[in-house]
Amino acid sequence: MTTRLSRVLPIFVLAFAAACGDPGLVDIPGGDKPEYNGEGYKLEIVTPMPMVLQTSTTGLLTVRLTRQDVGVAGANVAFAVDGASGGGRVGALRAATSGTGEASVEVIAGAEEATFRIAMESQYTNLMYADVQVRAANNTGTTVTVSIAYPDQTTQPIQTATISIHEGTVTCDALNAATPPTALSSQVLSNITSSVVFTDVQGGQQVTVLAVGKNVNSAEVADGCVAATDVVLGQDNPVMVTLAARTLRLQGTYDYTSEFDMANAIPGVFGDIVSEVAAISSDPGLYIVLKIEDLVADPGDFPGWIIDAAANAVNNLITSYLPETFLNWLTWIGDAARVVTNLTVEGTLTIADDGSGGLQATEVWQNVVFQWRGQCDPATSPLCDQRRIALRNTRIGEQTMTYAVTRDNLVFRAGEHTRSVPYARFFHLFLLQVVYPELVPGATGTGQILANAIDCNAVAEWVEEVDGNDDGQIDVVVTTLSVAQLEGYCGQGLSAVGGVIDGKLDQLANSVNSNVSLTGAAEIVDLNADLLVDKLQNGVWTGTITVDGSAEPVTGSFDASRN
Repeated sequence: MTTRLSRVLPIFVLAFAAACGDPGLVDIPGGDKPEYNGEGYKLEIVTPMPMVLQTSTTGLLTVRLTRQDVGVAGANVAFAVDGASGGGRVGALRAATSGTGEASVEVIAGAEEATFRIAMESQYTNLMYADVQVRAANNTGTTVTVSIAYPDQTTQPIQTATISIHEGTVTCDALNAATPPTALSSQVLSNITSSVVFTDVQGGQQVTVLAVGKNVNSAEVADGCVAATDVVLGQDNPVMVTLAARTLRLQGTYDYTSEFDMANAIPGVFGDIVSEVAAISSDPGLYIVLKIEDLVADPGDFPGWIIDAAANAVNNLITSYLPETFLNWLTWIGDAARVVTNLTVEGTLTIADDGSGGLQATEVWQNVVFQWRGQCDPATSPLCDQRRIALRNTRIGEQTMTYAVTRDNLVFRAGEHTRSVPYARFFHLFLLQVVYPELVPGATGTGQILANAIDCNAVAEWVEEVDGNDDGQIDVVVTTLSVAQLEGYCGQGLSAVGGVIDGKLDQLANSVNSNVSLTGAAEIVDLNADLLVDKLQNGVWTGTITVDGSAEPVTGSFDASRN
């Protein structure tokens, strides 16, 4: 039997070298070699040879131990540097094989150029060697040549491509990153059928190559990536990047305007207040006088002739002396009912990924827009007056709703969804912030409007004249009222009437919401063909509004521009 001494001698030599600065093999006991008593063991180098490293870089040396071509797991492989390595070393003296029979060790290049070997031995096989070359960092002869392939050139052509090389840790997700990663180097490929050559890439490392194709408008319309590709020192490294056409992108935030027609859907309480206004409008004098009698006097205290006289007095004042203020109040309340059932809102529309591969829109109503007659002539100006009220600082507050959306070629579609529209609160808001201050500066309630419109002293004096006795008193059936008393009753009555109407308005604002079910569609506009949607135009809403248990049709329109 051949003794093992001749075969282990190199190990002792390497161990002596390790004592002089280079690590040696760790002695691994085994059976009689080679190939462990003829049982078919074999140790092979997996890493391409020679291993070429740049000074002060690290490479991975991998070997595979097999028995009759089947990987051997759990065996030990010893590694050591053989020769003048210029400071190079191995990261470990021993490594165990994996389930596939592979074992790896880091080879760490020194600061000097060198050519040396790594000695390897397993418990079943003889010594073998891997060649290592360490070259200076000038990358002489190392290049990366990048070419592109673009199958969609006919349907979505590109004119140029920007090629960038990044560290190998950069992934292809960087193509969609909001902030692109810093490139090691980049070039523009002006002829997409040719290639670009990078000469300043360090060898012995991995790089990721990103390519972005641009059309004639310099819009980015295609991209591609090759991640973690090896750069071998001292040779050309060709890389082919296949680009894919980007799809139209809806995601982003848009300035948004929407209009709704809900004129067929006035809910009950809302109808009550409109009916109350209609009653005032038909005979305001009689309405106010009867309210005064109900609120400040016992029934029957005012005979019919006084009621008629007072009503005539109020109507006479309204039509002869104070027509503009009071009649405008009546007219503009009607305008408010019309405005909020033909609602216009402004805000934002944000389209984002929904987390499951789809898209969703978040719509925020920030302003409500009123177009009404105001103190101008609608005959000469159809819009006449436009008021914007910021909802953020009102009882209503900003209104937010979210729903699913899709893209069908160049059509934006909003899926069916239900939203609550507090348009009765809009009615209240319109009165308090637009109509009342227009009539009486600083007015916050209906009573102030009535008190400003009706001169109670003039009413009392006019009624006193009707009884035929110029004595400063009004003779009624059971008592005598002074002009001052009737004036006081009138003032209390106006305040009470205002309270009734304000109470109805508060009830309206606090209790009435309407559920609207809608679907929508709009045209998609990409102005500069950069695959980023610029506008949604000619949008149409269709659906129903549920009021007191019945459904009425709702229509609307919308437009959005990317902000």
